Amino acid sequence: MDLISFTLPGQPIGKPKKFNRHSGVGYNDKETTQYMHALGIVAKVAMAGREPFDGPVKMEVWALYEIPPSWPKYKRADAVTGSVLPTCPPDYDNVCKTIGDALKGIVWRDDSVIVDVRFLKRYGVKPQLVINVEAVKGGG
Repeated sequence: MDLISFTLPGQPIGKPKKFNRHSGVGYNDKETTQYMHALGIVAKVAMAGREPFDGPVKMEVWALYEIPPSWPKYKRADAVTGSVLPTCPPDYDNVCKTIGDALKGIVWRDDSVIVDVRFLKRYGVKPQLVINVEAVKGGG
């Protein structure tokens, strides 16, 4: 089986809903554009010259968020063990949209080849986005 894994350090970013008032066309803000570019770079390194996946893939995403520095030690410890989970923005679907668009033509031909997704949103000692992509049987 073909599997790639890579990590982008820093707080995970979701794709915002930005539209031009006059044209109605959606666009990315500067922060999102930079984040997607950085994600593309770490993905290219992980792909190591391989062609993008053209058949079905499954994707596992670990979105690890910064523990609020204002939290007391006991609550920070609970966050690290997973007893406290982040319910803050961005939403999982916005993070996945960022990933899908950023990795188009790098990891997959198009994000339509993603047939199975597991998304885990947790607190981490280091905020980061960890992505695992694996080819699956059943392409038609």
